[in-house]
Amino acid sequence: MGDPDAHTEKPIGSISEKAHTIAPDTPVSHIKTFFDRNKPVSAVVILDAERICGLVMNIHLNYQLSQRYGFSLFYEKPITNVMDKSPMLVDYHDSIEDVAAAAMERNESRLYDHIIITRDSRLYGIVPVRKILNALVRFQLQQSLYLKQQNLQLQMETVKKERLIKTLQESRKMFQLVIDTIPHAVFWKDIKSRYLGCNLAFARDAGFDDTQSIHHLTDYDLPWTDKEAQLFIGQDRRIMSQNCPELNVRQVQTNFRGEKRFLNINKIPLHDQEQRVVGVLCFYQDITQRLRDDNRRSELEKQLARAQKMEAIGRLAGGVAHDLNNILSAIVNYPELIMMDLPKDSALIPSLKSIQNAGERAAAVVQDLLTLARRGVMKHDLLHLNTLLFQYLDSPEGLMLKRDYPGIDIHISCAPDLLPINGSSVHLVKTIMNIVHNAVESISGTGQVHISTQNRYIDAAVQGYDSVNPGDYVILSVTDTGSGIDPDDLERIFEPFYTKKKMGRSGTGLGMSVVWGTVKDHNGYIHVGSEPEKGTTVTLYFPSRPSDVVPKTEPRMPLDLQGQGESILVVDDVAEQREIAANYLKRLNYHVKTVDNGEAAVSYLRSNTASLLVLDMIMEPGMDGLETYMRILEIHPGQRAIITSGFSESNRVKEAKMLGVGSYLRKPYQFQELGMAVKNELKKSA
Repeated sequence: MGDPDAHTEKPIGSISEKAHTIAPDTPVSHIKTFFDRNKPVSAVVILDAERICGLVMNIHLNYQLSQRYGFSLFYEKPITNVMDKSPMLVDYHDSIEDVAAAAMERNESRLYDHIIITRDSRLYGIVPVRKILNALVRFQLQQSLYLKQQNLQLQMETVKKERLIKTLQESRKMFQLVIDTIPHAVFWKDIKSRYLGCNLAFARDAGFDDTQSIHHLTDYDLPWTDKEAQLFIGQDRRIMSQNCPELNVRQVQTNFRGEKRFLNINKIPLHDQEQRVVGVLCFYQDITQRLRDDNRRSELEKQLARAQKMEAIGRLAGGVAHDLNNILSAIVNYPELIMMDLPKDSALIPSLKSIQNAGERAAAVVQDLLTLARRGVMKHDLLHLNTLLFQYLDSPEGLMLKRDYPGIDIHISCAPDLLPINGSSVHLVKTIMNIVHNAVESISGTGQVHISTQNRYIDAAVQGYDSVNPGDYVILSVTDTGSGIDPDDLERIFEPFYTKKKMGRSGTGLGMSVVWGTVKDHNGYIHVGSEPEKGTTVTLYFPSRPSDVVPKTEPRMPLDLQGQGESILVVDDVAEQREIAANYLKRLNYHVKTVDNGEAAVSYLRSNTASLLVLDMIMEPGMDGLETYMRILEIHPGQRAIITSGFSESNRVKEAKMLGVGSYLRKPYQFQELGMAVKNELKKSA
């Protein structure tokens, strides 16, 4: 057989591989592309001329970027920012055993998946740790075979036999010490998939405190499920029969605690000296947390993409909705006008109704587009904020928060007669969770968090807002006795990804951005007051009343919609829209005058009067509806008006309503909607 010690005396350079090199100024993105296109290359050496600057390993690059630095920050920076600046360097002539021992004695915080080999102080090559493991395992097998032969030949030579046993034990001890320092779990099996050995990391995964207990067991004897054991043994047989390794395979394994973990598994066939397959060697890495972090990052990227898509849809919708709704007005309204002049049994009525219904469906699609483009589709239900608050506090997240911070008292003070609000329970519970969690985390040691709800009528501006819509509001207030927020930080707390917490442990920097977005989507307001070392109070205001847009009903013409000959001025920049409104109103016994812009309306009313204005909000290129109404109020204070628009109800519409405008009609409106809005407004005037 030869001397088994000869293997360990071989220089490490004899098992080296070609080293791929890059320059120090190479961007991180190029290295990622290189790894993706040159599998299975898993490490490159950073070489400046002939000087070795560092090492980059593919297995850790994603982890470093996602956990410590961030893709967006370092993706286009030089590789020197994320490389290992002090990799393990060995000389070509160093023995494999010496290199293994040196790896064993390294600092435990360091991780060597690859070792750089030099010759005459120049880069010679690189060797993966798994190759050293394979060599050492093969050496152990050789030692075992050698020992058996020696036992047969030297049965009578007790002293020599004891010396060989001692040598083998020391070798095994050295080997065990080496593999126990490897951060990955390592094991090897025989031809029947029985465990021959492992390192301490694998033994602990299997529920053992030592590596000896696993000897001669199979996967069916270990904690994983029968299905997992069958999968592992099947993989062993496939590797041994095909004599081909399987690398970077992701599998699920149930450990002795019953926890499902995701593993990145590498299995290779083991050979004897005659190159016959005698077993398998495996080393794997637990990537459960990394996958969770990747999934979290992926979700954030999806949210960003979704936000960008919503913004694009919003720009598109805002650009076309007004004009498109004006066009649809003709499709919806002219059939209705024609049907009014036809006999009830006319054969044209079904076709006209079909045209009208198609126009209404198209208008609904435009409205859906506008709704979707705001911030995202939310289901709005009638909700009670007290119920949502206790729902969160009794949830697993709320109970975990109380358990993790036992020194913090959470006091609840809820108004028993709290008014309902319209909103999304999912988004509101998330908002409550973010605010309460921030309050608790701001307290070091012991302290208090006070949560209260109340009803309040608001008619003055909330701090941070120029104006508010007067009305009844439901107030949620969360006050803590924590460290408070610096004034400079207070101005930036709603910025996405801005946080003073440790990223990846205490938050992502999106919590208050989500709160702000949810409050905005619910037409509410938010105020944050804080002083360093004195605590913070976050107050949310949610309106308790739904929008007062005139609801759609089935077309009919009740007698009470008829006017008394009052004068109405229709102001709209679209000729068809003016004609439709005029025809509708004339049929209702009103005297109608039409103009095509705000300037003409102001000029007309300087020498004339109108009982009511039907005023389009968006008129280009001149004054819009709000400016027109403000100019008219200078001439006729208290002038009654209703607003129409092909766009969604905007802040300009709300400002006009605060000045005295009555109803808001969304185009395309129907005959009865216009009639009811005009009649109601004239009744108010009377």
